[in-house]
Amino acid sequence: MDKLECAGDASLQNALDLVYENLNDIPSYGHREALILYSALTTCDPADIMETIQKCKKSKLRCSIIGLSAEIYICKHLCQETGETYSGIRRDLLLEHAPPPPAIAEFAVSNLIKMGFPQRGAEGVISICSCHKEVKVGGGYTCPRCKAHVCELPTECQICGLTLVSSPHLARLYHHLFPITPFNEVLSALLSNPRHTLPRVCFGCQQTLPIPLLDKYFRIFFIKCYAEFVSIFAFHLCTENRKNLLLSDAGSKTSLHVTCSKCNQHFCFDCDIYIHESLHNCPGCESRRHPKILNPNE
Repeated sequence: MDKLECAGDASLQNALDLVYENLNDIPSYGHREALILYSALTTCDPADIMETIQKCKKSKLRCSIIGLSAEIYICKHLCQETGETYSGIRRDLLLEHAPPPPAIAEFAVSNLIKMGFPQRGAEGVISICSCHKEVKVGGGYTCPRCKAHVCELPTECQICGLTLVSSPHLARLYHHLFPITPFNEVLSALLSNPRHTLPRVCFGCQQTLPIPLLDKYFRIFFIKCYAEFVSIFAFHLCTENRKNLLLSDAGSKTSLHVTCSKCNQHFCFDCDIYIHESLHNCPGCESRRHPKILNPNE
């Protein structure tokens, strides 16, 4: 990237044609969006750019432009036709375009997608891989529709076009689409108040929940500083060191005490991180959703 340099005249039409070729094949339930940073005062186009703008508008391609110089009519016209915004440069303007735009009403209807769950191929069986057109020995997966052999998942079958996935892929997708809501911190005033009978054992690890010893405002300031520290470094690098950062009467557990807003179960700081970073399921909510069936013979 360091060797690439900007040269020649800017062409807004060539950029739109390139965006159209790459995003036109996206299904209707996906987002077709382009963000353009434009600093030139003119555009040198090989053909009629108005036809290209109408082509993008017809394919529901939404274009946003951040102008780095004076306002240009063709850029403003493009954003008005595609239903997006044209604005000048600001420091926080790029972050405003980070969240995806709301879906178009006519394409917001859910569509069913056919998927297949292939089985793992037996070891030692010779087959021809449909994706690489090569002979493979053992391993791979077999398409449930056409019985073709593929190497990896997820993929699309080259023979029948069926989308091939595995159950862990769907579970991982569900966790990213519907993440667990952040737990609420239990105030130290409630823990020290004898009128409130709160659980003293973590629902996750079944260890005793420590009572906070830090002052309220100092603890809030310390947690904010620690959150910035964790965001910079990888979590696994500070897993062993974070226990020594916060004061605790137990010596090995942090003083942070959280509770789930749905099931009202209490968790320690370690379980809070494990639930949101790795498990992606609240043990308290799952235990209520799947109650234990009692055996009448017991």
